Amino acid sequence: LPDNVVKDKSEITGLVAGGTVYAGEYLWRECFMTQEAYEDITKKANYGLLDGTYLLTIGLPSESSGLAGILRAGDTVDVYGYTDESGSAVVTEALTAVTVYKVLNSKLVSLDDLDTELAANPNADPADYDLAPAYVVFTVNEQQAKVLIGLEKDEALHLTLREKGVWS
Repeated sequence: LPDNVVKDKSEITGLVAGGTVYAGEYLWRECFMTQEAYEDITKKANYGLLDGTYLLTIGLPSESSGLAGILRAGDTVDVYGYTDESGSAVVTEALTAVTVYKVLNSKLVSLDDLDTELAANPNADPADYDLAPAYVVFTVNEQQAKVLIGLEKDEALHLTLREKGVWS
């Protein structure tokens, strides 16, 4: 048998198959992984969306409304809106604890990707990178999506950081 074929069940005990295993085929070692690795791959493959959750991209009306460049994937934010019905601004909390999936600049480049690029090039000048947030992709339910779309339409959207994400 080839070297990378499982020859004893103890080699894969406690691991999960990364794909379908068909009757009669060899069990290749590289097809098995830990439960954590499998969950990570699955989450990345389907964007971590569960039933009833969606990804929604919102354009930010200003850099400051998107926390002026410190917001990153995995962060949790509260979303505030404002109305100007009587000539004075009224700020209201529209949504609490909304998860940020991704933050993009005006060229639709992920700020996390730019952070990684800067970390890999310590001599690079951060001024050469567009780290200004222009869009935020949120993981939301249907009701949250409706509220965010309305706030974006009215350009009445402002984010406050509630919790720094585990990816940050």
